[in-house]
Amino acid sequence: MAPAVNRQNHWTVLLLIYFIFSASSCVMLGNREYAQKAAPARGVVRIAVFLQRWPHFLSRDDQNAAGDGFIRDQTLFLGPFKPADRINPRAMDVLDITDADIAQSIMEVMIDKGYDPYLVSVLPSPQEKLTTNSLMARYRLVDDEVDGFLFCYYTPTLFVANSTFLPEGANRRSVGLYELAGALDPSAADFIWSGQRQSQAPPRAITHAFIYFSMTLFNARNWQPLWMTADANVWGRIRPAIAECPPGPTDRDYWTDPAMVHRIMLRNLRCRLWHLIGDALP
Repeated sequence: MAPAVNRQNHWTVLLLIYFIFSASSCVMLGNREYAQKAAPARGVVRIAVFLQRWPHFLSRDDQNAAGDGFIRDQTLFLGPFKPADRINPRAMDVLDITDADIAQSIMEVMIDKGYDPYLVSVLPSPQEKLTTNSLMARYRLVDDEVDGFLFCYYTPTLFVANSTFLPEGANRRSVGLYELAGALDPSAADFIWSGQRQSQAPPRAITHAFIYFSMTLFNARNWQPLWMTADANVWGRIRPAIAECPPGPTDRDYWTDPAMVHRIMLRNLRCRLWHLIGDALP
């Protein structure tokens, strides 16, 4: 009986060795592929961040909305806007979401991911036209120790169920959430956030509030884009994660107020940024 037991143990050991080496080879191949994709981003830690608000009711000569295309090295990042040709009549630009809010969200996430970010400027839109590569070249003269450039557009947008109840001129200017609350119901400071389809939602309700966000990280040494996002489109991510950020889909209606909408919009953005921005690779 002893030899049979030994043979059984022998095969058990061989099977264990086989599975260990099979698993390790898979891990090594996975890490090798990851290392190859990650190589261009290695050492890109000190990041200069350029940020610009792009309201939904404005456009540029070559682009109707911020999310229509990725920010590339020849993208006109700084220049004059003009009225957009296509505007959703139920949409409004949320005045309460500020440059400071967005900058803080970006900085907090990037620091947590291991970067050393700093805001270059909250850019206005002067008449001078500057592309991203022009801005990178100019800034390299000021700070030659920068590793990367992050260019960001953001569009904080809220949608109502019925455009009749938007404040006057809301489709051509930024509107505060308290002004919106007064337009939806002059007798109350809160309003309904409806999870139903727009056609079934209460007419004095909002149906969606979202910060559309586009960004591209460039390597400062060669201006190579490391990853790009344009609203829901993502390019160049390493090991991308699927973001499931609140608030989740629902068919229920909830009472809300301006402060809560402001918090929800920013929390949703921070959650998405956490999934979109990869870890720094020193």
